Amino acid sequence: MKVTKFVLLILALWLVSIAPTTTLAKSHSTVSTTAGAQLALWEICNEISAAGYCGVQFGMTQEEANDAAPSGLHGQENIGPDESGCYYLGIAENSFDVAIMFVQGHVHRIDVSVSNIQTPEGAQVGMKLKEVKALYPDSTLKPNFYVGSRYDLFVDLGDELLAVFETDDSDVVTSFRIGTDGPARYVEGCA
Repeated sequence: MKVTKFVLLILALWLVSIAPTTTLAKSHSTVSTTAGAQLALWEICNEISAAGYCGVQFGMTQEEANDAAPSGLHGQENIGPDESGCYYLGIAENSFDVAIMFVQGHVHRIDVSVSNIQTPEGAQVGMKLKEVKALYPDSTLKPNFYVGSRYDLFVDLGDELLAVFETDDSDVVTSFRIGTDGPARYVEGCA
């Protein structure tokens, strides 16, 4: 398994080094065609926990998180590490399947909306709510903020960290997030 991950990493690094960049005339911004290669670098990371995700840890500054991330972090280029407030950066250009929330320049939350990333207990997008609840017997079900017939599962991870699993009308997990208690509870990203 380790050899396969190593080969994948080498292949992704090679793709990043040879991929050209293109400019979109409409937006006058440079968009790299290397997004697929950037995502490939993250393929070795299939677990998110209270420790963080793929080297990115809660409490890190934007600069530290960018350095720790396999292909750096991507998003609003005009936001710097001294910027206060709340914002997200993604793991590849134009990809927020895994989004890292910064509050006052530090990592406070990581949102996941893809099924290839799981918690140490095995919870992931696509599972039934009752399956996730069984993995976390001490968790709490609360009605969804917008749709009262849906439930969100709140899991206290200790050290003031929280996981929140959101579901659809079929009680299937559509996304989850792990973060510090306050930002993990934000309903709409930074709000």
